[in-house]
Amino acid sequence: MRFFYIDPFLKYDFGHYFEAARAIKKYFVSEKKDFYLIGNIGINENTKKNIGGVIPFIQQTCFEDLENKGESFGEDLINLHKIYSFCERDLLIIPAAYENQIYGVGKFFNYLKQNKGNYPKVAMQFHQLYPPTKESDDLEKPEFKQKWENRLAEAFSVSNFPSISYWSTESGNLNNKLSSLSKRDVGVLPVPFNIPINLSERNKKDSLIIGFLGDGRQEKGLSIFLRSIPYLIKSQKNLKFVVQNLNPRGFSETQENEMKSLLKNVSELSEVRLINGSLSPEEYDSVFREIDIVVLPYDPKNYSQRVSGIFMQASIYRKLVVVSSGTWLEESLKKNRASGKVFDYVENKDQTVNNLTSSILSLITEIDKYHTLAVKTSNYYSRKCTAKEFITNIVEYYEHK
Repeated sequence: MRFFYIDPFLKYDFGHYFEAARAIKKYFVSEKKDFYLIGNIGINENTKKNIGGVIPFIQQTCFEDLENKGESFGEDLINLHKIYSFCERDLLIIPAAYENQIYGVGKFFNYLKQNKGNYPKVAMQFHQLYPPTKESDDLEKPEFKQKWENRLAEAFSVSNFPSISYWSTESGNLNNKLSSLSKRDVGVLPVPFNIPINLSERNKKDSLIIGFLGDGRQEKGLSIFLRSIPYLIKSQKNLKFVVQNLNPRGFSETQENEMKSLLKNVSELSEVRLINGSLSPEEYDSVFREIDIVVLPYDPKNYSQRVSGIFMQASIYRKLVVVSSGTWLEESLKKNRASGKVFDYVENKDQTVNNLTSSILSLITEIDKYHTLAVKTSNYYSRKCTAKEFITNIVEYYEHK
């Protein structure tokens, strides 16, 4: 069997798709499998250098040009077929799929049908139900959600070949919705990482470090955390903060201006280390190791059906978490897959900030207890979030099909 890992998002040297590709590549090299890693045609040099062996090919990212109806992605697959002559023994894995990928695979299979070609196996994983928008608050609009659910259902209906399999993340809400729209059983795949080694026991330090890592997207609630920092400093001695501001987007003009003001204010605080932009894998690992508490104040509108890779990593690294109510993160925390507290995310933003601040302070008062629990709960994602688990799930599905 030949394996083709085809990621439209594999372009930049940061984020979960980059981390996943690194883990997948490492796994296949160690297993000495016949493996091809296909990335975006615009992949940057650092990404190519860091992973190695990436073939730049895919013209558009997952959510780029949503009116394309899979024309570009279908063309990419046809052109790859002309190079590699795909057959029924091959497995094509598309870890970042949405409407264009569904249509594109359908167009490719119709091309094979017309040319009497053999259908390869194709596994597509979906991470979210709705596309990103200029303003993430669009998710509050029922007509927006209905429009995209209808479009996905239509795409699934015209791309229905038996050798295609659909997969979600471990979000039950997302899986159920995709199953309903596709009228198919949808499998569950983990988010693969390179699992860190040599994790040391927590050293009791003079200060606690509280961090926010990853994208500064509006729905991830960085502005809520930034507003809580001055209150935390006043309420508790010996606190330090690490704040990453990466690729901020999804803001209205008013929200964007507020965000800029908040970032300026915290940048002037001696207790805050502000990281603007991405970190190398080595830097990211180092920062994660030094943080004690990871704050994830995600908006339930967006994260009731989406998982968080940073939440999973926080659990793997044995870090404590503070997460929003009404999210997948809360569900996972209550299943003892991480250690930490839930705060009430409500419509009133001032109250939400107060709730977050109170939960962080409450966690600090019981920090030894929660750190002990973090060591126990880390096993779940350390075991699940591996490239081996990801690939094995797909291979076993086709072996038993």
